Amino acid sequence: MIRWGNVWSDNSSIIPLSRVQHVDQEQDMLAKRLGLSELTITTAGDHHFIVGLTEEDAVRLRRQIIELSKLDNEDAYYD
Repeated sequence: MIRWGNVWSDNSSIIPLSRVQHVDQEQDMLAKRLGLSELTITTAGDHHFIVGLTEEDAVRLRRQIIELSKLDNEDAYYD
């Protein structure tokens, strides 16, 4: 489940693991300097973002999503 929102609203989204096509970890220059990362989870029709993760948490979460969604080495690129 991915949650997002602001002071006035709270939203959540559940992504079925069977829909996950790939997971990317990204950092721009500022995020890299701060030790933060963003995950992009791509499904058949959309992209979902998890921002503000520590680099270590992003790597761990990316691996877990790949394992749980049963992507194999042909489907996923491992760094």
